[in-house]
Amino acid sequence: SLSTFSLSLACSCWTKFEKVKMGATGSKFDLAKSVDMLVNEDGVDIEEGFAAFCSETISLSTLYETVPGEAVRHFITTKEEKFFELVNMCSHTLLDKVEEGNQAGHYDRSTAIAAMNCLRALARLISVAHEFTTGDVFEGMTDTFWTIEDGTTLGIVLANAIGSLLFGVGLSISSNAANSKIWEAGVGVQTVPKIGRGFDSNRTEILRCMLALCSSSVFYDPDEYGLVKNRWVEAFTGSAFTLSRELFYSLFNIVLNYDPRGGWGIPFANLFSGDEFEALFETSLHVLIVFFDYTPPRQQSLALDQRVSTPTVVENREVQERAVSEQKSNEVESEAKEEDLVKAEEEAGVKEGEEEAEVKADEVKEGEEEGEKVEEVEEAEEAKQSDEKDEDKVGENEDDAQEAGDDGYENKMIIYLSEMKQDWEVQKVIGHITYLLFNHTHGQKGWMSIAYDSVEAHTELLILLWRCLTENRACMQFLILRSDLEVLLTAMLSIIGGQRKSSAAQGPIHIVAFILLLLSSDRNFAVRLNQKCKHVPDGIKVPSGQYCLADHTLMVLYKCVIDSMPELGRLKECFLTVMTNLSPYIRRWSMAASESFCRLFDYFFSERSFLQREEDHVYLAHLFDFVNNVLQYQYADNPPFLYALLRRERTISRIIALAQAPLRPPTDSASAPHPPSPTTPRLEKQPSVEQLIK
Repeated sequence: SLSTFSLSLACSCWTKFEKVKMGATGSKFDLAKSVDMLVNEDGVDIEEGFAAFCSETISLSTLYETVPGEAVRHFITTKEEKFFELVNMCSHTLLDKVEEGNQAGHYDRSTAIAAMNCLRALARLISVAHEFTTGDVFEGMTDTFWTIEDGTTLGIVLANAIGSLLFGVGLSISSNAANSKIWEAGVGVQTVPKIGRGFDSNRTEILRCMLALCSSSVFYDPDEYGLVKNRWVEAFTGSAFTLSRELFYSLFNIVLNYDPRGGWGIPFANLFSGDEFEALFETSLHVLIVFFDYTPPRQQSLALDQRVSTPTVVENREVQERAVSEQKSNEVESEAKEEDLVKAEEEAGVKEGEEEAEVKADEVKEGEEEGEKVEEVEEAEEAKQSDEKDEDKVGENEDDAQEAGDDGYENKMIIYLSEMKQDWEVQKVIGHITYLLFNHTHGQKGWMSIAYDSVEAHTELLILLWRCLTENRACMQFLILRSDLEVLLTAMLSIIGGQRKSSAAQGPIHIVAFILLLLSSDRNFAVRLNQKCKHVPDGIKVPSGQYCLADHTLMVLYKCVIDSMPELGRLKECFLTVMTNLSPYIRRWSMAASESFCRLFDYFFSERSFLQREEDHVYLAHLFDFVNNVLQYQYADNPPFLYALLRRERTISRIIALAQAPLRPPTDSASAPHPPSPTTPRLEKQPSVEQLIK
């Protein structure tokens, strides 16, 4: 799923940690020796070694290098009690140091070192403990961090403590930014005090520790992913996290302020800027997409309660309807009887005494019928009241199930993303994502690959763009109506066209396909594709001014359909759907694009494609929808397309003949031809499609 892919991509950043040397050469060996003693020996005093650990400056990369995953797994399985003792010690020491820093209003050196080392140790230990998705370790982690005490849990308290580290004076921000707390100016806040790049390394390490804590979803299968809560993500994105607004705008503005050209826009300016801000940019992207991608699982009891409660409501409604219908039928019968009586009295001329007796009898009978009607109405009213009670009960069951499912959880990050409505904010978001994607696709060509840094986090940028379009309607409308569509579309098409044969590029290709499918469903997007391309791509021989964005889109999608890796076979229908969605609104297709499209008839009606799987006929249906749209809406302005279509007359005629051919009834076994004997010579080659049709 997309959620598992984005989280796996975020956690892969751990392998890119820069090898940071420690201040003293002997401290690394002391740490390694202490870890070895803790894992392999008994009777080791944890408190003594932990005090030394908190007083030494140790980077996250050094900790991951010195404490391998195998050592932590062995420590968990062999000394589970010691493991949880160490986890509790790290947690409470971190809370104490954060409280000291908050009370002092500033993190001094010793407090910052101790707090950061405790956070690094927690990230290392918990990231390995997440691998145990069941058993005693999983239950112990749940009891340690998510048992409610005094109205809260240790996990929520730790999440707020980590938020305090992200905005701690002297650790992540300077004293002049203590009021605003947001790292960079941009969306949400237009001006913040200048604090320089001196805190970027600390911010990056804290964010990487947050990713380690939130990595439990990586260890579940895609089928299990949607059924299991990620409590750490809920702790950082829920209403209990007090710094959610500052965190969202800080991370988002870091992304929007990153410039691979060094900020000056001149060649080789990147040589004068450090790599710390680039690492912070990538880590901020990872954290954002992990937070945006989380949705709490739905409880299965909701559907079960609805199935159990609904039949009672239906039965009561049936009783009520039956009572009403019987009441109406009784009224009709009584009226018919009265008419018959009146008619009989006129014809027979009965005496007045007899008439009075009959009238009395009728009155008694009508009284009895009215009594029966009253009883039926009362039964209907009782059925209606029981119906309403059952409906209220169903609603209460739904509310209880929802409260049990997410405990009133709302993803604050998605809420803040959807609240960006101002024009300048939306323009900045879409414009900068377009700029970074264009830098990735065109910054690797010629001398630009040396003069400028290329953005390597293009997959994360595509995921962020997808979330902006799906969660914020203003971003969608701005991209379709007012953005620099040629630059963005060219960048996305370059990604899927240039990497369509690379197995490592399946993720970005899928995301681009989803974005194109979403955009093609909007009429205004398709109309804007009539815009002429300023630069015709290499290898396409089309006169200047006769090649539009729709032509370029169709040409790239054509290559992805007929010449790509087998793993992209499931996207063929998606690519053809995009073409079909655009076809009614494109005024004129170029000759190159028309010829490429008509070649798809030969490709999908070939023996290897059409006869390969029984569902492949759907591709031909999309092609005929495309042709029908062009002929119905844009017939007069498309001579090149009509010419290319007439050149495929034979192929299209064979397809139509096959579709109109009557099905042959099954033959009896007696009259069925016998299979050829072993001596019968075999055909030298397989029959062609035309022979099969005949």
